[in-house]
Amino acid sequence: MEKVSKKVNSLLATQSDDEEIRLQILVRRESDASAVRELADDLAGSALAAGDVRVVPGAGMVMCTVALGTIEEITRRPEVQWVDAVSRAPLHSLLDGG
Repeated sequence: MEKVSKKVNSLLATQSDDEEIRLQILVRRESDASAVRELADDLAGSALAAGDVRVVPGAGMVMCTVALGTIEEITRRPEVQWVDAVSRAPLHSLLDGG
């Protein structure tokens, strides 16, 4: 799938559509702040996002948790440039001696 990282593509190929994933959605550079806010509002107001939609205005990025089955619909939006999974470091790697 275009506009999607290898990690997300791999999850799409191996996980069920209802599996939830935390995404960072990069909005096209030529889009203004209102386009970023509109995308966030649309995600928050629809069944696409499971919740906790956050805008990172300086980066032109929207972060949200969605079901894998909704990613294709998100990537069809013209203002979306790239979709990637938010990586979280395992707790043991953050602790000294981990």
